[in-house]
Amino acid sequence: MAKTKKHIVMIAAENGALVGGKAGGVADVIRDLPRALAAKGCKVTVVTPSYGFLHTSNPVLAESEVEFPFCDRPEAAQVFTVRAETPTKGVEHVVIENVWIRGNPIYTHDEGYRPFASDASKYAMFCSAVGRLALEPGSPIAGADVIHLHDWHTGTFLVLRDIHPAFEGLKAIRTVYTIHNLGIQGTRPLEGDESSLAAWFPELFLDPATSPRIYGALMDARYRPTCYTPMMAGILLADVVTTVSPSYAEEILRPSDYGAGFWGGEGLDALLRSAAEQGRLHGVLNGIEYPEERKAPRLAFAKLRDALEKSASAWLETQPDHHGHRQTLARLESWKGKKVKVVATAVSRMADQKVRLYLDRGPDGISGFDRVMERVNEAGGVFVFLGEGAIDFVRPFYWAMEHHENFVFLERHDADVADLLYASGHLFLMPSLYEPCGIAQMLAMRDGQPPVVHATGGLRDTVIDNVNGFAFDGANIAEKVEAFGDAVGRALAVFAKKKKAWGEIRTAATEARHGWDDAAKSYLQDVY
Repeated sequence: MAKTKKHIVMIAAENGALVGGKAGGVADVIRDLPRALAAKGCKVTVVTPSYGFLHTSNPVLAESEVEFPFCDRPEAAQVFTVRAETPTKGVEHVVIENVWIRGNPIYTHDEGYRPFASDASKYAMFCSAVGRLALEPGSPIAGADVIHLHDWHTGTFLVLRDIHPAFEGLKAIRTVYTIHNLGIQGTRPLEGDESSLAAWFPELFLDPATSPRIYGALMDARYRPTCYTPMMAGILLADVVTTVSPSYAEEILRPSDYGAGFWGGEGLDALLRSAAEQGRLHGVLNGIEYPEERKAPRLAFAKLRDALEKSASAWLETQPDHHGHRQTLARLESWKGKKVKVVATAVSRMADQKVRLYLDRGPDGISGFDRVMERVNEAGGVFVFLGEGAIDFVRPFYWAMEHHENFVFLERHDADVADLLYASGHLFLMPSLYEPCGIAQMLAMRDGQPPVVHATGGLRDTVIDNVNGFAFDGANIAEKVEAFGDAVGRALAVFAKKKKAWGEIRTAATEARHGWDDAAKSYLQDVY
């Protein structure tokens, strides 16, 4: 008899294989890891919410329904198997549609004193629906060998598996829980709020068999009044916990020390140390794909400027009142005919984690950004930054354009522009305060652009100082800011004065391999 394929079910909030399914880096993992697992003979089914639109923006191949408990009543959801943008043999994609798990954009940013309220309820319902679907004979995810859950959005699935009678059958299925961003944990009140564990599953609080568990191990006692944290539940209850790089798996075992500029266990380090002692914690480095041909052409500066100007013009046409796009376009127009020796680039979300070392100041009171621009100016270069995110982190970069004529900020999430920057820049900047894995540095390296990185997490695992890029560190934020500027200066000095050494670093960056095949092999051998 032929050996049955191992069936891996991935459950996540995002899926980059679907049109409209990407909001952040998790989507790339959910797109690429299943392909690599399928290439090794696995059957993989990916499940996300439909959010009210993924089942319409992607062709439907099959449709069914699932019933599940939520808010003290039976609920029902539609289940759609949809075709991916680029179908892969052995990989299926399922989205779950219900009026209460809709959202466009995917994530809701609740204002005021109710963080995660809307999303926590949405994903709790989603977890209940997926749990019952996994137990439904003949469903797209029936007969799973492994259920692989991703980030806080899926932590409630493990609570249901642990203590809810309707999900008892899930205990026979091996579960893996991957931490992508430990800093976002989804914490909500344990009870006393419409977005709380008691509101979603009141039957658990009434059952004498389960309530002691809730008020014991599942209660997040870091807060008063007591709370429920899906990220904590995932770490506590999964058979195996993984992070997305070996170094990050070590860093999160230590308490965070913000004064020293160290982001570690984020209040969950004791729980993570326990998981490590039990042999349940693994660090598996994410990967990227290495196509035989470059996705985007390497453009000389004049042609890169033309391409960026064309994109900025198109953005302004769709948003004519966007003052920032107008400012960006004006800067690009002013660069026409400009002679440039070096192009520094960055592609990033605009979040504290990503941009803090630009905005904070060193021991001498000079900001990281001003230090970078001083070095770029001295080298006869320009700095091109593509990013999108919270206004508090976007606004300073528009201000910076007013004071630095060799800098341009493009406020957009645009994959085509990102590809051009990866391919055409000379030096890629990625000074993340912490980085569980990081994908951008690997994409830049793949295209022959050595990066400057803060030596943390996955950046430390992929970039070797003076070998395939440049790394820096420091004992506190001010020292890290100073070291960031120094590393940029050091890299640009090699670029300008040591052509042979630069060529060797660039070649090493291009030849570095961090592929999904290696990640898939680790999951199959060490985790699943």
